[in-house]
Amino acid sequence: CFHLLLSDHPLRPFPRVLLFLFTLGLSFVLPLSGPLVAPCTMLGIFVISVRALRSQGLSGCLRRITVHPAVHGLLLLLVLMSSYSLWLGSYNVIEEEHIPPLGELCSRLPKGLHDLFTTTPAIAILLAFVLGNVIVLRAIGCSGVRPLTSDMGWFLVFITLYVVLLPLGGYRPWRENLVRFDTMLPFTLGLFHFYLVSTWLVIRQLRTKKWLYGLALGGLLLHFSVADFELLNTNTCEMRAIQRIASSPERTVPLTESCPVLSWNVITDPRNSDLQGELLARWKILEVPKRFYYRDPSAVGSPNVP
Repeated sequence: CFHLLLSDHPLRPFPRVLLFLFTLGLSFVLPLSGPLVAPCTMLGIFVISVRALRSQGLSGCLRRITVHPAVHGLLLLLVLMSSYSLWLGSYNVIEEEHIPPLGELCSRLPKGLHDLFTTTPAIAILLAFVLGNVIVLRAIGCSGVRPLTSDMGWFLVFITLYVVLLPLGGYRPWRENLVRFDTMLPFTLGLFHFYLVSTWLVIRQLRTKKWLYGLALGGLLLHFSVADFELLNTNTCEMRAIQRIASSPERTVPLTESCPVLSWNVITDPRNSDLQGELLARWKILEVPKRFYYRDPSAVGSPNVP
């Protein structure tokens, strides 16, 4: 939306007003719609501003602001709303007694990055394909490769700042190394953008051996399509656990399979399942709320239930 409003493409007055009003609404909604939106917005605007200063100079940037004052006012509003969202996030109380020191959180970043690239090969494969596209475009002398690599360089600046600042964004026990597939969604989305843009440039510019590139592209798409089948039926253990809870006459149900049930972790203390039991009752899966827990068959006895 901001790109359309700032661009010099002619827009009819009425659609431009609608686009402005729509962007104004987004400026209030987006910063409060997720923990990653506000920091990504502020970092993105910062990197774009630095890039504009380098390419146009201060006078050029001021001239552009005078041409589109209302749109830059929206950008300022977006920054203010993102700052407000970050301030609200500072009142988080989850796990506040078990937050590691900031230095320790920073030291966990390399381990998180290592796991991101090695736990599954998806990111590494996609990154290698994008770099391969850039090599091909350079080899065939494509004029579009220079602005593409420039965008990739600035995106690298953005994602580096993002990762360095991750320790300031809070701590959750289910992502102890901070870097994980969910916190790195900005990197993944950016990688997909460069994959699509570079692939489209290669398809348009390549004149010889296009069939060979088509085979490589088809192999990549086939690999990711087949990999998705591994995600099917991964909730069968949880389904069996819920069925056992529903069919059991007991108010506290021991489970013999170790898997999370409506939680991030395996529940081993029945007192930690109160919310899950109430939710299952609200969904009419249970007639009354029940507690449940995983009991290791090899363990002797069971936890004390008050």
